[in-house]
Amino acid sequence: MTIEALPKILAAEANINVSDAFLSANLNQLESSRSVDNNPFLNAILSADNQIKYADGLVEKYISGENIPVHDMVIAMNKAKTEVQFLVEVRNKVFEAYQEISKLQI
Repeated sequence: MTIEALPKILAAEANINVSDAFLSANLNQLESSRSVDNNPFLNAILSADNQIKYADGLVEKYISGENIPVHDMVIAMNKAKTEVQFLVEVRNKVFEAYQEISKLQI
């Protein structure tokens, strides 16, 4: 799983239909802004992406026969899962807040 898969996972968790063109455009924008250090949500997304890549690397090494401790691999996979779940929950709270604001009478 890579950063390209994160928007699809987040959209699927919320049952939102998002086009691939929209995702790729936003992914390109995200990739171009990787150097921004003052955006905590972007940093969380990039951290989750790095953790996913690390866990994938450990799994690939384990499958190829390298001497990787199983517990290290499982811990890395659980960290990646936890970070993605955190991002999904943050997204859900932002979406709920947006819905509440849109219901306000002006």
